[in-house]
Amino acid sequence: MNLRQEQVAKLIGVNKSAISFYENGTRQPSYEILLRIANLYRVSVDYLLGQTNSRAVDLTGLSEEEATLICDLVACMSKKNEMINNQWGVPQNAHWYGAGANYRDYAMTAGQVATDNNPAEAAIAESTKVYYPYADMTDVKKFVYDLEDLEEVNELNTNIEAYVKEMTTAFIIGSKNIDKEWDSYIKELKEMGVERLIECTQKAYDKTKK
Repeated sequence: MNLRQEQVAKLIGVNKSAISFYENGTRQPSYEILLRIANLYRVSVDYLLGQTNSRAVDLTGLSEEEATLICDLVACMSKKNEMINNQWGVPQNAHWYGAGANYRDYAMTAGQVATDNNPAEAAIAESTKVYYPYADMTDVKKFVYDLEDLEEVNELNTNIEAYVKEMTTAFIIGSKNIDKEWDSYIKELKEMGVERLIECTQKAYDKTKK
């Protein structure tokens, strides 16, 4: 197969920018997306995650770019898993992480213990006090998404959050011109599905008001 990034994205049902995030290790694909990638390139998920050194597919016939894409993806995932295992001492899937919208107030943040791996919690909590006079202190309840929306929301939220952080940094350091490139930034967000994410989140928020 001679596939470009946008072609791979279309075949596995994600945006082109998501492929870039997977390649550079900014974000990891969901298990369902991993299965789609494995099926597309006829390899096992274990191979993609670096859990086996045995290749389940012959790369003969692929272009150099495609073969490199597969190898880079495996290397990024292996490095990420190694970092997580070094931190927790167990595989990643032994822990649960919230990917949806959430709110943590001062009491929760200030009550956390500062550790070598997380030393800044108390300082962050204290620094937020200066913004209290300007903040809307309306109670924000935890959103509960519909089951049929949840997987889509997690995928959208993960990719969009990574893109926003990337572009915010680029705008701040000047590698991107915010005046000239703002419209293209908004266009990319829309193509990534930000309007769909807002729709699902609004629906979840409306349920908290009932």
